[in-house]
Amino acid sequence: MAKNKAVSSTTDTPHNLFKGIWQLSRLHTFEGLSTASIGCIDICDRKVDGKVARTKKRPLPSGMITYPEAMVAFILGVFISVGVTYAILGEETTIAMIPAWVGSFIYPFAKRAIWAPQVILGLTMAACVLPPWVALGNDWTDKGLPTSLFGAIFCWLVYLDLIYASQDRPDDEKAGVKSLAVWLGDNLKLGLSVLGLAQIIFFTQAGFQASVSTFFWIFGIGVWAMSVPWSVLSLNLQDRHSGGRIFLGNAVLVLYLTAIAGGDVWTVSKLRL
Repeated sequence: MAKNKAVSSTTDTPHNLFKGIWQLSRLHTFEGLSTASIGCIDICDRKVDGKVARTKKRPLPSGMITYPEAMVAFILGVFISVGVTYAILGEETTIAMIPAWVGSFIYPFAKRAIWAPQVILGLTMAACVLPPWVALGNDWTDKGLPTSLFGAIFCWLVYLDLIYASQDRPDDEKAGVKSLAVWLGDNLKLGLSVLGLAQIIFFTQAGFQASVSTFFWIFGIGVWAMSVPWSVLSLNLQDRHSGGRIFLGNAVLVLYLTAIAGGDVWTVSKLRL
């Protein structure tokens, strides 16, 4: 408790339980809802976050919320996430979520053990392909298991997290944090290019398997493919804010692609009536 107060006094952030929990939830909205990991990363990284300029004002390192409070919020979040999943989607889909949940708990510790923790993050989020597949009534052993979509999401998540991690590379090097962005060093853009090409190939394969429409090929996969060279070429490794801007641009792109995919499915379903 004394340590939390000391941090709070240096950052001039008053204790605020509800605001702290809200910020923890907001920081990991998508990941938390899908992997029951709200606050897990912040709890594990609280000491490291205090040494990084971009993250030192987060709820735990700033003293806005204490470690015990964050742990209680995290445990409640796990029970709520698992309970809601079971109540809405049933037993089989809940079981299908287990790989993603387990991966989300391993990821924060991977940053202390391996030089490519982004691989664990990629596998965790790619595993989220399984629950909707099972929820639609498909069997785990079905040959139509969307491995191409799994590969696309894996490559995209590692690619996206590398862009995000480029903001903190100087601080991560000083703090001794293991990261693929640190390991790649000046070859970061080369790594992004390889991952970008791989995700385009996987998304293209998924498009053929799903027999998507010409509309989706042009405005979905086509736009996505053009975004990759834009992201890589626009990233300025000398500008710490560059990675954040490109990361947000890709987040908007995901929302765009989701809307395009939803519109395409709706249009096709109407034409079949």
